[in-house]
Amino acid sequence: MSNETSRFPSWQQIKSVVEFKTFYIALLTALLGVMAMLIEPQLSLPPASPFKGVLTAIGITLLTSSTVSIFTEMAIRFDVVDLVSNRISASLAALPLRGSEVDHPDLLGYKQARDEIDFVSLVRDAQGFLGIHGLSANDVLAAQPLHALRKRLRQESNFQVRILLLNPWSLTALLRASQNAYAQRESFFEKLVITINQVLDFQELPDVERRHPGVELRVYDGIPTVSTVFDARQMLLTPLNCVRTGGASPSFLLRPTDSSACAYRVFVEHFEASWDTAQPIRRETLAALVEKSKAEGDAFVAALRSAEFTGRLAARSTRIPQL
Repeated sequence: MSNETSRFPSWQQIKSVVEFKTFYIALLTALLGVMAMLIEPQLSLPPASPFKGVLTAIGITLLTSSTVSIFTEMAIRFDVVDLVSNRISASLAALPLRGSEVDHPDLLGYKQARDEIDFVSLVRDAQGFLGIHGLSANDVLAAQPLHALRKRLRQESNFQVRILLLNPWSLTALLRASQNAYAQRESFFEKLVITINQVLDFQELPDVERRHPGVELRVYDGIPTVSTVFDARQMLLTPLNCVRTGGASPSFLLRPTDSSACAYRVFVEHFEASWDTAQPIRRETLAALVEKSKAEGDAFVAALRSAEFTGRLAARSTRIPQL
């Protein structure tokens, strides 16, 4: 098939003219002109009247000018506007992946940092449900997005939210807080605990509590690899790294495709697997979770320091080939 551009205007081009305001102004002017020409014979002016033929002349002028305007607008829309838009599109296609549209079936866009994302709109426009998986996810769980979420829960009885955050009392959280992404270890724990308390307070709001389990919160102890915010239509994916916080890290916007191996479905499965092994948390179970996590951490550290473990590790190291 030839790649040449058709000489005939496409339906989309014709539609763009009809949608333009100038088209309606010209159409109204043409109707006024026709009305003026139709009214003139009805006035029955005498032949010697200085006003005879004036309305007809005005009508012809209006009709002609509006017709010229419509054809001019069509010529501009079909040629000049399309030429400029094609040049811009060609230039953008040559740029590296930075914008909101990318040419890959799995990807919708890319952001250099999560602070470029409007989380209020993301929560407000979420389709079907909302899944949140992260460290503290304090951007999507800030006051304004939570307010938008509260409105969604009021309006939609079937809307469900699942929130999966890192357990701040786990060894995994301690290791994450020690990485270079955080200038002060305490700031990481503080954000995480504050976010968990905000979500617990949110769950206890009268209109939200009646919807339970409309909003579920769980904490996980596994190694954090990605942060995701997703609904039935799209997913915001932020790979985690040791040099930047999640909020300052690049993010990708994914969409589901027909492929079972598409990135969206892979990371939904990752969320589901993490959710199944995570610990449900409510205000009344918070103290028990803290004690359980501390006990598990102490037991793990004690096991690492034990002579038995050290002996087993030394025995295995003798079987490692030397390079």
